[in-house]
Amino acid sequence: LWKVGEGVTTASTSDAELREHEGPVLCCCGFGGNTGEGWLATGSGDCTIRLWRISTDVDGVSGAGVMAAPTAVFRGHTDTVRSVAYIPSLSMLVSGSHDTFVKVWTLDGNCLQTMEGHGALVFSVAASPDGTMVASGSEDNTVRVWGLDGTCKQVIRHPGCVWAVEFLSNGDLATGCADGTVRVWSMDGERAAGADLVAAYEASLAEKDLAGQGGSTIQADGANASGGAPKMKMHDPSVLRDPGEHDGQTIVVNEGSFGMVYSWNQQASDWERVGEVMMDGADSWDFNFDVDIADDRPKLKLQANAGEDAYEVADRFIAAHALPASYREQITQFLITNTNGAVNINLDTSGAYVDPLTGGGAYIPGSGTGGAGWQSSAQVAPPTNVDPFTGSSMVSSGLLPIKGYTLFSSPLVSDNVLAKLRELNPPSTLESSISSEDEWAQVRALTHDARDPYSPAIQKIMGSWPREAIFPVLDAYRAMLTMAPGRAALMDAVRTIGPSPPAGSLGAVLESVFAGDQPASTPTRIVALRLLANLFDVDLIPVIGPRLDDLLDLVKGTVDHVGTKGIAIAFTTFLMNTAVYLQKVPRASVSTSRALAGLAGAVVERSDAVVASSVTNALLVIGTLRRESLIKPSDISHVAGAIKRLASAGGDCQLVASEVASML
Repeated sequence: LWKVGEGVTTASTSDAELREHEGPVLCCCGFGGNTGEGWLATGSGDCTIRLWRISTDVDGVSGAGVMAAPTAVFRGHTDTVRSVAYIPSLSMLVSGSHDTFVKVWTLDGNCLQTMEGHGALVFSVAASPDGTMVASGSEDNTVRVWGLDGTCKQVIRHPGCVWAVEFLSNGDLATGCADGTVRVWSMDGERAAGADLVAAYEASLAEKDLAGQGGSTIQADGANASGGAPKMKMHDPSVLRDPGEHDGQTIVVNEGSFGMVYSWNQQASDWERVGEVMMDGADSWDFNFDVDIADDRPKLKLQANAGEDAYEVADRFIAAHALPASYREQITQFLITNTNGAVNINLDTSGAYVDPLTGGGAYIPGSGTGGAGWQSSAQVAPPTNVDPFTGSSMVSSGLLPIKGYTLFSSPLVSDNVLAKLRELNPPSTLESSISSEDEWAQVRALTHDARDPYSPAIQKIMGSWPREAIFPVLDAYRAMLTMAPGRAALMDAVRTIGPSPPAGSLGAVLESVFAGDQPASTPTRIVALRLLANLFDVDLIPVIGPRLDDLLDLVKGTVDHVGTKGIAIAFTTFLMNTAVYLQKVPRASVSTSRALAGLAGAVVERSDAVVASSVTNALLVIGTLRRESLIKPSDISHVAGAIKRLASAGGDCQLVASEVASML
């Protein structure tokens, strides 16, 4: 809070600092009280609203200073709170969030109403002077006017994202749009704009639709693009949240590889499904899944054919629906599991999962296909959207900064792991061989029961087997790290990571795997990188934190091998998790942040040879570090040209690259 006098803000002296929020503060709203007293509501990236009592009477002396005291925390939004407004006539608050919802609250933090209908982030909310209506502006290019009972009274389309809404004292509504225009709307028909302005507004909407921003078009009944049957607009499923314009209105909704026709039933006040519109040349798929990405979004169609590469299907699905790149591993594992391996990892194209000794692929580390084994309960947290404003260009991917850790959480296929270890077991004439039934029982305790990771048999494998034969044990460790008991059991192993690790320890094995001039085989490095990515959990943070610089130094040579898809994915996931961790450290090391940015920048510089999703991951790392002020533009100046090139080149990386470029 700052002193204001004679119309000038004294920016050099802050009277009070309000520090309760755990994330960036995106909005605030002040409203009055008695003389010398007022209230301030603040919304934050921590998904909460906080209400503060502001007083200029300190120790009973009027004007002696400013005192701010928190009075309530409003919890209910699941993403960044972008806008708060006061409803004077009712002494209530209204809020809008990146979770797409609008909420009405009492001043003690109770949510009275949730307005649901927007199909994208809500950037601004306002309340009418008489307290009977609320307006909200959204990235879905609409303004919605709501009654306080939660009903949507009107949807006002705009030719772009609506950044701001505000009611005027006479009840009119002003809206600010990304097309650079402020429009004023009135319920008084006598003050309606002239025909020329109305025509200009309607033309701007039509131009937006023709540009493909409001939906795509399809040909019905086999008509070709050169003539014949008329084209129909294919709407996004979010349009079904809006009421129809008249009884019997018909729309076509994009539901994957086909269009579904809906008709508005005025009496039932609902959209009724009529039937499918078949598209000319529409593909047929061996597998069709309805995927529930989030509670507030319609289910999405995930489609694949037998024999397709699971990673390529995941990339196609992510690009089609503008999903975070961190979903890639989950989608891949979902496909492998639910198609019984018919959609799997293509060994010929990924170069990631070939048995280093036999060239076969019977055991694919982390694939989770078939077999009995223990399951992981770990969840992958999607990144949280924070501020869509990223500079003068106003470019926003909605993915920065990264907030959630991404874990390789596929279950271990216990029988296959054990079989692979038996196959790799040295001859019985060697001391390193696992030969007795008791030793194999110890190995089975790890592979099937997720226990005893330091048994004599496992120590023999880790300490005396060739490094190329150890990857099944590393994969078992990787899976253990996704469960609380496993993390606790591996705590001592993690502590061996660093300089001069004991022989046969996890630290020593990892040091061997990433040895400078002669690193281990591709599958061994992939499993090791996945293990490192899974170290980022609350239980292990106190252990891994002091070793972070050692880890970054250990894997730095990996940048020369990111042309291999599996390595690139695992490596950039590890980098992303490191970026998330650094945000949570009160005083993150400048040198650590710069080292991380350097590794991510090296991936970006090699973008021509790296799979697009991994380049996106690297850009997210750089953008997160820059957004959180953990690095300066000068720290990444050497890759600025590569980032700007990606921002202008189109393709899957363009949106994130544009946002990062705007920070340089």
